[in-house]
Amino acid sequence: MFRWKPITSRKPVNNLRRFGGTLEIVDDGSNGFITSPDAGSLAEAMDKLGADVDLARKMGNAGFEKLISMNINWDNVIERLTQ
Repeated sequence: MFRWKPITSRKPVNNLRRFGGTLEIVDDGSNGFITSPDAGSLAEAMDKLGADVDLARKMGNAGFEKLISMNINWDNVIERLTQ
């Protein structure tokens, strides 16, 4: 499964707004947070998850389910590249 260890490990993802690839997977507030590219915004998102274990667990599970629903895996990558 690519390098989506946080998501496949059922961990919420904090992503910076300016980075592309994971923005297709992370839904802000649902399975992680998309923050401004500054330390304060990232720290705020991390604090929210650290203060609320149930929220972190819920977001981690939502991220895992989204990734599974997108069917991202090496078999599909190879198939698309060789078509």
